Amino acid sequence: MEYKDYYQTLGVSRTADVKDIKKAYRKLAQQYHPDKNPGDKSAEQRFKEINEAYAVLSDADKRSKYDRFGAQWEQYERAGGRPEDFDWGRWGGAAPGGAPGGGYTRTVSPEEFEQMFGGSGFSSFFETLFGGRGGARPGTGRRSPGYGFDQGGFDGMNIPQPATEATAQVTLDEAFHGTTRLLERSDGTRLEVNIPRGVQTGSKVRMRGA
Repeated sequence: MEYKDYYQTLGVSRTADVKDIKKAYRKLAQQYHPDKNPGDKSAEQRFKEINEAYAVLSDADKRSKYDRFGAQWEQYERAGGRPEDFDWGRWGGAAPGGAPGGGYTRTVSPEEFEQMFGGSGFSSFFETLFGGRGGARPGTGRRSPGYGFDQGGFDGMNIPQPATEATAQVTLDEAFHGTTRLLERSDGTRLEVNIPRGVQTGSKVRMRGA
């Protein structure tokens, strides 16, 4: 298995703070984003590597584990050890996830990569160290259209989800004053929908991301 140097991937030092890591990620992700490089497989691969590196270095727990692993890996290499003989098993498993600091800049989840590229998007190195999903599920493998930049600036990728529609009945008093309804999607997730004041029969309420 190949060792991944995430610091080198983002072009930052090993002492870089979260702010510098985020800045480097945003710059590279915009440069290699598939929307800006249609049909360019090398850019697509680079984008995956950038996203993976940021997923680790922006998370304090994952970065700590990666740094500990990196120190041992360097010692192992200096001692003349071969990658295929390294004891990967002791490092396997998921690290607890934490939220990146310095504002919201999300990475692309394995599920979203499955929709876009037909695989989890994360390397075997990442999945061995932190856990994860390997390969695409049957029936996936198509690149999902419509991902791109938010109007407010690059913020990872927007993957359109299938629309969910439901009919809700409200009383006259609820229609006058406004109310909420808890709706359940086909995947089991629940959404609290705000129904505004003055809603009329046949009105549609649209929720972003729903």
